[in-house]
Amino acid sequence: MRLGMKERTSFYQTLQSGPFHAVLQPFAVHSFSIRTKILFSFFVMILLMGIVNASIIVLSLQYKSQYDILLQNITTPTASMAPSTDDRRVDVGYRGRKTGF
Repeated sequence: MRLGMKERTSFYQTLQSGPFHAVLQPFAVHSFSIRTKILFSFFVMILLMGIVNASIIVLSLQYKSQYDILLQNITTPTASMAPSTDDRRVDVGYRGRKTGF
């Protein structure tokens, strides 16, 4: 070994001595087939994509509720300041006088 170079370790040696050792230990006992590993990774990807979609839906519903509250806060004072359309129709049709539209 040359001066200043570290000894090379394989990926599995790194995992066995690293922080993932406790997580990977139950899987080290069994030897899974390639088919099982591919199915497991497929279902993990489906789960992750579902989680992303669910988070997008939740965030958009929160945005929609904030927008609805904003519209309600704007329209409530505006509706109370102006006379309603029905009152204006009654003034024009039955009383014969025209109010400002």
